[in-house]
Amino acid sequence: MCSRTSSALAAVLLAGCGTQSPEPGGMAMDCATGGVADLAPVCSVHEQKAMDEDPYLVIWHPDGGFRRLRYLAAERRVEVLDGAEQASGVTQEADGSLAFAIDGDRYRLPAGFVDPRAAPQPAPQ
Repeated sequence: MCSRTSSALAAVLLAGCGTQSPEPGGMAMDCATGGVADLAPVCSVHEQKAMDEDPYLVIWHPDGGFRRLRYLAAERRVEVLDGAEQASGVTQEADGSLAFAIDGDRYRLPAGFVDPRAAPQPAPQ
């Protein structure tokens, strides 16, 4: 009986595993990761907030990898929350977006995440 139950449980658990990660959601953003030369809108970004923390951003890569960071507007810098590498080349673009690089990967954070006043407003109902 135990082996039958164990086999059934293993089958259910394995059925939930797949080769693709679920879509993380959020807003599309330009990035160039893994040695790709040109920026393209293949990453996504969303804001995350734990109950006892300041909000931070999660950037999802097309391969399922991610980075957690905060943009510190007063200091005009990007604080990387995971890993030893820090952001470099932080520049604000003419459209209000923020360009930066972390460990060879390049990103262009949409203006709405840099300055919330620039975020697109929902249409009135």
